[in-house]
Amino acid sequence: NVQVTLQLLFLDGEEAFEQWTAIDSLYGARHLAERMAQTQHIHGGTEIQA
Repeated sequence: NVQVTLQLLFLDGEEAFEQWTAIDSLYGARHLAERMAQTQHIHGGTEIQA
């Protein structure tokens, strides 16, 4: 029995190392997605501990 939750994240997308482009702007978002994929979130949780 797998429980599924929906979490909405709004990121500003302005985190480029050099110049903001479609391929140089998602480092923080990718890091967060990786951390979330590896973290078991409790049902009803309201915070992400990063």
